[in-house]
Amino acid sequence: MTTDASITGWGCSLAGTPTGGSWDSGESEEHINWLEVKAILLGLKSFADHICQKHVKIISDNATAVCCINHMGTNHSKEINLLVKEIWDFCITNSIWITVAHIPGKQNVIADFESRTGTNDIEWALDQTVYDQAIQLLDVTPSIDLFALRLNYKCKPYVAFRLDPEAQAINAFHISWINMCFSAFPPFYIINQVLQKISEEKATGIIVIPHWPTQRYCTSSAKEVAITDVPLIGGLLESQGISKEAASVIVQAWRPASQKQCKYYLQKWEQHCCERSINPISPNVGTAIDFLHEFYKEGLSYSTLNTVQSALSSVVQPIDNFTFEKPST
Repeated sequence: MTTDASITGWGCSLAGTPTGGSWDSGESEEHINWLEVKAILLGLKSFADHICQKHVKIISDNATAVCCINHMGTNHSKEINLLVKEIWDFCITNSIWITVAHIPGKQNVIADFESRTGTNDIEWALDQTVYDQAIQLLDVTPSIDLFALRLNYKCKPYVAFRLDPEAQAINAFHISWINMCFSAFPPFYIINQVLQKISEEKATGIIVIPHWPTQRYCTSSAKEVAITDVPLIGGLLESQGISKEAASVIVQAWRPASQKQCKYYLQKWEQHCCERSINPISPNVGTAIDFLHEFYKEGLSYSTLNTVQSALSSVVQPIDNFTFEKPST
């Protein structure tokens, strides 16, 4: 197994299979010797399933890393000594015996390439604050992140697209999504595959995808998967004691005609409440009236205002016996 580190990332290769990744902001500030030892630890963890109960020869172009690990520690650096201890503890736990040898840097081609290429272009993630607001609004707690890496997962366990030191599994399409509540922020080029698997397995979770109306997943695929711009309705029904299964049936009956008519105003309502840190299901009367008044000032017709009112009535709980239902005539 060859390993290498640069100031931007780490790399590793075993039997021609490469992997690697970037450093986080704290790791990137460490000394290069520490990074080289860390790269060895991450490499061992990434290939753990392939090297358990085996003797592994590790090849590094950093003489300090080679010496420290072969001597099972060092008194020159407390930080490196702790890393070396972690490496040997990991090996003992997994019945791995290691020896470390030096290689000239110019011969350490694959690991060097991986350490310098990095994965910044695929390690981007949804802003944590936005993610937290979303799961709070949807009233769900994802139990697994299906498309993540060491530096951008939203919950553990997570599934990576390539060998990763902390991933539970590799390639989300190789595992079942049934009976789990997942979080998924897939690469854009596989969105259609993701939606197809959700449809086939009737899986449940949160998926983050761009709103590109011209893309196929916003037309044909979206019809097969229960993707809704109005999740508040289901949340309201469940908050009133209705089971998730029954709420799902009721919400399905609410689509598609009503959704087409009201989804724009419900999106505006969610934004209105989010900007004011207000629960969109249980606001105060003033907040809801101010929202309606904004549309009135824009000169909307009474029929359109009735549509806005109807949308609110589907998600807002009665407030002090006040509702937004259209009065009977």
